[in-house]
Amino acid sequence: MGKIEARITLMLDDPRLAEAICRALEPESKQPLTERGRARVECGGEGRVTIIVSASDPGAARALINSYLYWVAGITSSIEEVSDG
Repeated sequence: MGKIEARITLMLDDPRLAEAICRALEPESKQPLTERGRARVECGGEGRVTIIVSASDPGAARALINSYLYWVAGITSSIEEVSDG
């Protein structure tokens, strides 16, 4: 698809957290947010989560990256809140 591709790899200490993030992001990656770009999520062993963004322009790439990182932060925060309680 696009002219711009970005790959963000998160290396997490907790493989269970990585798996939870992957499962939570899976539905989002199956439905493109915009026609200008799409994202894929790959889950590796040992706590690795990779988000691959392909976009037609820098604005679309930025929006997708911001959305996915915002979701990762929200998922992580929610899990931490439940785990502490």
